[in-house]
Amino acid sequence: MVSGGCRTDSRWSWRLEVVGGWSDWVRAGQVLARDLRKLGIQAHLKTYEFGAWYARLQKGEFQLAIAWSLDGPTPYTFYKWLLSPRTVRPVGEVAAANWHRFGDVEADALLTRFETESSPEKQKELMAGVQRRFSELAPAIPLFPNPSWGESSSKRFTGFPSAQNPYARLSPHAEPDSLLVLTTLAPREP
Repeated sequence: MVSGGCRTDSRWSWRLEVVGGWSDWVRAGQVLARDLRKLGIQAHLKTYEFGAWYARLQKGEFQLAIAWSLDGPTPYTFYKWLLSPRTVRPVGEVAAANWHRFGDVEADALLTRFETESSPEKQKELMAGVQRRFSELAPAIPLFPNPSWGESSSKRFTGFPSAQNPYARLSPHAEPDSLLVLTTLAPREP
């Protein structure tokens, strides 16, 4: 996900920030910067260690960044944190996820209706409307699907998610899945 934060006076020169050492993101940033330069937009890749990069994102102190979005069982979570004015915080104040500080009242009205709608058909209609707003406004640009990975060892514990039993995502930062994994594990018999 490419997201825009604070902007400078120069509309056509941007700093694209990524975590140094995250080779897939660094490479994606290099490709983006190169392709933007072909369009006449000066984009320069800047890498930070994770803590500095994350602090800049949370405070909205960046121009462009490759980052992640939130997901959930429906598109609601993804769109709420990218479009709802209720999630916007002032630049400099830590934001949970709406790092680009963008809000749209039209999309938010649909999101608010979704919160109390019980009909799956109506929910789909509402999310289709939110998706149209997202496409029209483009507050962020999805680059690639969010991979979910994890590693486990059954040397001391059993019950980890597997291809045969995919009850949760294994990734340690997958919430609330990590809690489900922890409550499902059992010590291996000696």
